[in-house]
Amino acid sequence: MKEFPSTPALRAVHVVPHVQAEASGPSYTVPALCQALARDAYDVTLLSLTPFGESEPRIVGEPVRHRTFGESRWSLAGYSLALQRGLRVCGESADVIHNHGMWSFVNWDVGAAAVALGVPMVFAPRGCLSPVALKRSRWRKRICWWAAQRRAVERARCLHATSKKEVDEIRAAGLRQPIALIENGVDIPTLPKRSNVSGRRRALFLGRLHPIKGIDVLLEAWAQLPTAVSSDWELCITGPGPQRLRADLQVRACALGLDDSVIWEEGVYGAAKVHAYADADLYVLPSKTENFGMTVAESMAAATPVLTTTGTPWHDLDERGCGFSVAPTVAGIRAGLEQAMRIPLSELSDMGARGREWMTRDFSWEQISARTAALYEWLAGRTSDGPSCLC
Repeated sequence: MKEFPSTPALRAVHVVPHVQAEASGPSYTVPALCQALARDAYDVTLLSLTPFGESEPRIVGEPVRHRTFGESRWSLAGYSLALQRGLRVCGESADVIHNHGMWSFVNWDVGAAAVALGVPMVFAPRGCLSPVALKRSRWRKRICWWAAQRRAVERARCLHATSKKEVDEIRAAGLRQPIALIENGVDIPTLPKRSNVSGRRRALFLGRLHPIKGIDVLLEAWAQLPTAVSSDWELCITGPGPQRLRADLQVRACALGLDDSVIWEEGVYGAAKVHAYADADLYVLPSKTENFGMTVAESMAAATPVLTTTGTPWHDLDERGCGFSVAPTVAGIRAGLEQAMRIPLSELSDMGARGREWMTRDFSWEQISARTAALYEWLAGRTSDGPSCLC
């Protein structure tokens, strides 16, 4: 029988700039973590912003207490005096504060509040220290680092990484606090009946359209596949993103002669997203970098094998027999696609089943909640031995 924390329940305050149910990344995974901890009888409060101009906040369901605060009209980096005040009120009774993300006033102020209140803080960069991420708005981030962000991070008692790759990136930034390696969790869905009626096998990309995702490289690789391999396949690119980027990618696909084999769809969420994964024979994430790669875990949870790049932390897909890890180049992705697309459907199905088994065993939210709770109990002084997640 599962043991629940003793009374009084440990009180954790999580802070993330924004919460959005129809998304991936911290705006989705942080609320899911909060809900998992609250289901295990921990006292959890989540603080986030309501972006300026929105009439209704995005509310995280019970048993989490979700408090939202208005963003300043003239804010360039999520400034909110109301959230600062709310953090100090909620933090007074907290045992642990968990800060998610970087490059926002929200994240900068948490460190000062934790020190003032004498509450241990966990800081989760959430991929913001990867070399690729640091190159974007490089000079602005350098100024922010020396002006405020570095001090906020250095005030953390512990740092939180979601992969070994992110552990290395944190160390490369010169940070020396203990690091807790705790992956994101994933929902394990009931598998729906397949409904792909196109008559062709399907490779799927699902996620936001962004240059870091490498969709342009995927299109180039797809165009180079031998006709004998690609003739009975289609590539479905699904996700939200800037209209200009979508149009540029579609023009590139047309120039490569891919009009008949590439399908473009808007973002799908909830049950529709599970169906999208389940209807695919292969999921492809060609990202240049990911600190975790949530869609990889979601795809495997839906029993669909994965092809992704060495820019993500999923390097052991081949070893586990549930996917392929290739170089984030046209040549690497093309070779991986050709290998995967030549495999009989029954073998791809077996790979997907192994991936689902792996996600169920090691990545369910129940497992992730238990590891996070062990970290909190140690930081709060309720246990003397450091948890196994520390590295």
